[in-house]
Amino acid sequence: MNRKSIGILLAFVTWFLLLTGCSAGAGQNGSGTSATNETAQATEPGTESVLPRDAKIGLVYEEDIGTFTERFTGSLKGYLAQADIAQEHILERVVPAADMEGAIKELVNEECSVLIVGITGDVPVSAITDNAHKAGVPILYFGMDPGEKERARWEKKGIKAAYVGGDDTKAAQQRADILDAMDFSKIDLNEDHEIGAIILKDADGSAAERINLETVEVLKERHYTVHILDADDEESGNEESDDSQEASAEESEEDSEADVEEGTPDGENEEPHEAIWEEDATPEEIEREATYELVIGKMEEYGRELELILCANDSQAAGVWKAISEEKRLVGHDVLILGLGAGEETLREVARGNITGTLFNNSMEQAKCTADYTISFIKGIEVPYYTAFDHVNVTVDNAQEILDILSLQNGDEIAGEDATDEETAIEEEESGF
Repeated sequence: MNRKSIGILLAFVTWFLLLTGCSAGAGQNGSGTSATNETAQATEPGTESVLPRDAKIGLVYEEDIGTFTERFTGSLKGYLAQADIAQEHILERVVPAADMEGAIKELVNEECSVLIVGITGDVPVSAITDNAHKAGVPILYFGMDPGEKERARWEKKGIKAAYVGGDDTKAAQQRADILDAMDFSKIDLNEDHEIGAIILKDADGSAAERINLETVEVLKERHYTVHILDADDEESGNEESDDSQEASAEESEEDSEADVEEGTPDGENEEPHEAIWEEDATPEEIEREATYELVIGKMEEYGRELELILCANDSQAAGVWKAISEEKRLVGHDVLILGLGAGEETLREVARGNITGTLFNNSMEQAKCTADYTISFIKGIEVPYYTAFDHVNVTVDNAQEILDILSLQNGDEIAGEDATDEETAIEEEESGF
């Protein structure tokens, strides 16, 4: 069986599992017990099949949040349509994190039956949950786990709320597994018996930054010596920031006055800065280019000390690869890149061997489960507070198969470039066989 056939077969298996709902997917809470163990009693017999014709769904998420949310919301709306929720009854709001609470209040006033909310670290989850609870509206979260403490609060107060998403508690371990499967000589590229690494931060404060930090801790627990190269710079920078801010302000004021006295317009003497993106560039393109510039600087600063770059999202991974290739360095020989997320561009580079590995967070199965729970809430059936799905480790060995699965999801062909002539496939325990 050739590579393409394997990929398509696995894609059909994935679709089959989705058709059976959450019970055929992960269907597990974070502790490994069945998610149904956390559910409350169903509503009275005879009412389970009733779906009000005027049921409205509020869907809110942060603008420019990334490829996972785009896939997830697209699949979710499709599954809700299959459940006879009219398109005009799905009230979608794409807002900045600062406006999330206001958008929730607006949808509560619109008398939505259920709210589905995508969150990052900047979203006031407790306040949003309480607003929905006071209005008697169940709420489902995706994107980032609100945390064990918040979920315990829901259970204690009888709040109708739930989280469906990737199991972030295991994500760090799975990323560490990618490196653990390699010979140490392929990780300690400069042979100094430690891993010199930098961690790229996520501007929106999402779970990605936490996963990056936890990945380092897992590696240390597995007896790797990891040196975060820019940690000392940040610490010294924080100590100097108070003094430098005041000094900079004074210098800036003096420079401004000098410009006025000389009759020189602001910025006239400055060297023109070449724009690295177009005015209409997407946030992903902007972040990719910003990461490119950052990593160029880090490579110049640390040289061969830099062996591992931990990315917080797909755009960063693409920017890192661009910087490394431009500096004529080789992934696997000079540096390793660990992504987080599996957009098509990242997957292609993993398949080519240009990115060491990443994690695939299956938006399809999570969207199907969220749709199922939405319908259950409308019918008066309570659902688990927490349903988490394992990520899938993606390396050169199975990146093309993940691309094939996404091509089926998208309904078109995603062209992937084979990085090797050998047959590759997702391992049986990951594919559901």
